[in-house]
Amino acid sequence: MTDLSKLARRWMRQSEMGRGIKLSAADHDLLNAIGVGELLAAEAARLMREQSQQRAHRIMPAEESPSNDSTGKTTPANIPSSRLSGKRHHHDADAAAARVRRQLGRATKP
Repeated sequence: MTDLSKLARRWMRQSEMGRGIKLSAADHDLLNAIGVGELLAAEAARLMREQSQQRAHRIMPAEESPSNDSTGKTTPANIPSSRLSGKRHHHDADAAAARVRRQLGRATKP
């Protein structure tokens, strides 16, 4: 019996019982050799895309989403704007940095 078939039997048996398995370095190498690492990464990426789309739908309901014109492209007039679009002012960040510089200056002086 090959190492892979032993691993498969262990995997199935523990899955049926609802338990996990510990993977040795050799088990890990076997799984990577048959593409499990790539499959895992692809599935994780797919799930992240789904979650991102779900968040986008919650933030921007369908009636407010950008629509496409007859060419299938999103038209600028239909793209919703937000208060974060365009140039942002960093006055608060500048003020916070100045406060930290002042506090550090006081802390270092005897």
